[in-house]
Amino acid sequence: MASSDDSSPKEPTVAEITKAYEDGKDRRYKLLFAVNGGDFTVVKWLAGERNAPTFLGSLELWQIGVGMALFTLAMVADIDAFGLKMRKNGKQKGEKLYARMGVIVLLSIGSLIVAGWVLVAVPHDWKPWDLLLATLAIAAHCLLVLVVLRRLGDATGEAP
Repeated sequence: MASSDDSSPKEPTVAEITKAYEDGKDRRYKLLFAVNGGDFTVVKWLAGERNAPTFLGSLELWQIGVGMALFTLAMVADIDAFGLKMRKNGKQKGEKLYARMGVIVLLSIGSLIVAGWVLVAVPHDWKPWDLLLATLAIAAHCLLVLVVLRRLGDATGEAP
């Protein structure tokens, strides 16, 4: 009885790799925007209650801002890790996926969203200088986490 090689996994084509990259990127960005957009809408709608001791149940407004900034940071890190993985897969086929401009766009979007949540989280009595420093600190933290993730990937050989 002759054995056939049909049971072995076949190599994905360039078109399949590109489609997987575009579909995965699309799903991740949609999640990032849907969750942040929905939460911004709820916060805006309930903004009249900002001076109340609690905002939603026992949750205070600053806690929502910090939580959403952390969620955004996690999503940006996930999108970056996905992009690096797909870049590696595409590179094997000669396809250039997740190029430098994609990284710049991701970092820009992530930093702007995080800065927006910092603006939501800070009290009204903060001085503009304090607010600027807090925003820059959060944006710098986003960049630092991505740099650390890339270096860890380089050390393990997982990043291109």
